[in-house]
Amino acid sequence: MTTTPHHFEEMPTAEWLTAKEAAKYLKVKPRTLLLWVRQGKLQAFALSGVKRHVWRFRKQDLDAVFSNRRMSLGKSLDGGGGSSFPV
Repeated sequence: MTTTPHHFEEMPTAEWLTAKEAAKYLKVKPRTLLLWVRQGKLQAFALSGVKRHVWRFRKQDLDAVFSNRRMSLGKSLDGGGGSSFPV
């Protein structure tokens, strides 16, 4: 008989979003979201086994970017100019 270690049972599960869902959550266009991924400003995970990249985003990562965004008053993602990202 095997048992599962307790530390696996206590780990919180991440809520995963598609690019479309993540863009809607951040109130930006999916193209903007994927641009931020290419620029290294937002963490995303590419699913393997497909020709084109299929991206998934953890909601906690989006929340972290959002909170950093509010603190920096628009400088973290768009270089300091006007932005469509909510502040």
